[in-house]
Amino acid sequence: MTIDEVKSCAIGVLDFIDSVCKQNGLQYFLCGGTLLGAVRHKGFIPWDDDIDITMHRKDYETLMRVLPSELPAGYKLLCPQSSQYEKSRFLRVINSDGVDFSENFLDRFHGFPYSCGVDIFPLDGVPDDPEEWDMLQELVRFVINAEDLLKKTDEDETEKLLSELEQTCRVRFDRSGNIGDQLLTLADTLSQIYSNEDTEYIVQVGMSEPVKGKYEDTLKPRATRTGSTRTGYITIT
Repeated sequence: MTIDEVKSCAIGVLDFIDSVCKQNGLQYFLCGGTLLGAVRHKGFIPWDDDIDITMHRKDYETLMRVLPSELPAGYKLLCPQSSQYEKSRFLRVINSDGVDFSENFLDRFHGFPYSCGVDIFPLDGVPDDPEEWDMLQELVRFVINAEDLLKKTDEDETEKLLSELEQTCRVRFDRSGNIGDQLLTLADTLSQIYSNEDTEYIVQVGMSEPVKGKYEDTLKPRATRTGSTRTGYITIT
């Protein structure tokens, strides 16, 4: 097995996503290392083997809705709202959820027997006020990381943290359910507070800094918002 086999497998998954997007009039953009590789290396970054794309929230939600009925045999869909498979912070399409050395599988996926896929991130609107943006960004990041934090706390501290989140975010956690899954759903919900159709800035909330205007314009040099870029946990009081 070689890294080229992994890349070919991932491109096959992207080809499927691309066809669904074209059928439904949806637009996506390369992002992260995938975008860097396309511009700088005219392909993958030599040591990279995954694919990242991003979409405006409206198209992202449409894709998440139509994909389940379009998935080829063996493909899996992971997302915050997933009920059948493992949840994910963002939308992820994979070609399998295991290892398959069968001749048919290896023929389909360029000799690569393991799972591979494409990560899809939503673009959401952010407030124009830098302080309000900082608060939203840090809150989403805190919620994303809260599951790991809860693993390090005792029962009383866990209840205190969940209660503070409930009060801050005006939600209710089902203590008998999977708290980690509920936190992923909450982070995705918080990211959608500001519509990217009504705001000047768009971003992958909790993961990057905002850009101004349409995402398709951002390869052009452009000044972006100034202000704090604090990261990590926040204290909810």
